[in-house]
Amino acid sequence: MIDAKFMERNLASRDIFKKRVTNNLTLPLSDNLSETTVQIQSSNQEHFKCGPLLINLVFFLCSKSYYNSITTINFNYFFISLAEFCFRKLINFCLLIYILTFAYGGTLTNIVNPDVPYYCFFIFPSYKRLVVNSWNVGGISPPDNLNLEELLDTPNGIADIYVFGFQEIVPLSAGNILVPENSKISMKWNSLIKAALNKKNVTEGELQKGEVGEIQRVYPLKTCSSINSSGPGFECIISKQMVGIYITVWVRTEIHGYISHPSVSCVGCGILGRLGNKGSVSVRFCLHETSFCFVCSHLASGGKEGDERQRNTDAAHILDRTLFPAEPLHHLPRKILDHDRVIWLGDLNYRIQLPEATTRSLVKNKDWSILIQNDQLKAELIKGHIFEGWHEKEIEFAPTYKYDQNSDDYYGSNHKIKAKTRRAPAWCDRIIWFGKGLKQIQYNRGESRLSDHRPVRAFFTAYVEVSGPSTELGSILSNSFDDLSNQFTSSIND
Repeated sequence: MIDAKFMERNLASRDIFKKRVTNNLTLPLSDNLSETTVQIQSSNQEHFKCGPLLINLVFFLCSKSYYNSITTINFNYFFISLAEFCFRKLINFCLLIYILTFAYGGTLTNIVNPDVPYYCFFIFPSYKRLVVNSWNVGGISPPDNLNLEELLDTPNGIADIYVFGFQEIVPLSAGNILVPENSKISMKWNSLIKAALNKKNVTEGELQKGEVGEIQRVYPLKTCSSINSSGPGFECIISKQMVGIYITVWVRTEIHGYISHPSVSCVGCGILGRLGNKGSVSVRFCLHETSFCFVCSHLASGGKEGDERQRNTDAAHILDRTLFPAEPLHHLPRKILDHDRVIWLGDLNYRIQLPEATTRSLVKNKDWSILIQNDQLKAELIKGHIFEGWHEKEIEFAPTYKYDQNSDDYYGSNHKIKAKTRRAPAWCDRIIWFGKGLKQIQYNRGESRLSDHRPVRAFFTAYVEVSGPSTELGSILSNSFDDLSNQFTSSIND
């Protein structure tokens, strides 16, 4: 017979432990003790909430549902049988979890849904389509009828996330450098992007208005209510300007609710190494369980030999000084490279290390391979001077800089221009990426003649971790627990 005091001590210790896991499982509300026996009453309404599975199993084995037909338990035989059962079934149970983990393509997590019995939360793989654009617009305000359709084109339909990075959205004059934000021009770009994404014609009266010098906050921006029903709506989740650098991120309305923790970090690398005529604006957010970071930058200019070292320095400062706000209740990454998916876009300003005449001749003949071999960014990557571990898809398009405005001719093609002011063609505008979980599908350029740069665009697929319950998995585990229960009860009765 089981001593009443012994059982009382064990049940008391179980209650203490139960308080530590009350969010993870439901146990019998009361246990009735007699002097020499333990009378255990059955309840058909009891169930376990899914929490740490091993804890649930132990308490399930020890709960009254195994002893519906037992009124008196032999102390020695009970614990011998329990030890034998646990030894035989523990390996089987671990194997079950191992198989289920791989069958569902994810990692088992300790996330609890107290309202749904027998549910487990798993991490499921999902893939999202990203379009990333970078464009130095040369300080030119966009016309109301500017066509942005080519920046949205994707090989397989509409993307889930669009990232637009701009440089020089205002002229880099002394006055503008001292005013970090101009909400009027940034809102105009956002209105045009919204119109293009939602396929709605925009007029002057519909452009969002703001006062020059107004401090621009990081906030979700509302899309207009009239969205073409033939396609999905898009919403701006975050946007930020620092002098001429501007980045704005748009997502499909269907996934907007799964975006969390948007924030920004700005780094000035211009005059005195601090002002915002050069530098970066970085944005980050989480989609489901995966963190994204996009760095929009404008690095030091200059076509002379050795100028690339200043660009390397700017990039190093951006990596070192970018720091996102801490959130005490969440363990979120704060540095650029700590995020799950990282993409760097912008006017990186790296040039081609060949004589100007040679460069122009090779560009005219579309001999991209020789030009790429002499590209400064590629050379710095190979030497390990900067961007170690970063990737860029092979370039198969013409250099994006420098053009005559509203022309397809490179600046300096006219021999009347003084040699000091001429600029050799170069791939100044780039999109690179870091880490795992990204696959670049496409890399090309647009042909808008708005500025002396051509926009560049990259299309990615991104692996995203999605957590959620599986009713099918819950059913599997429920049946497995029932089978274990029957086997254990049979072993005791025998």
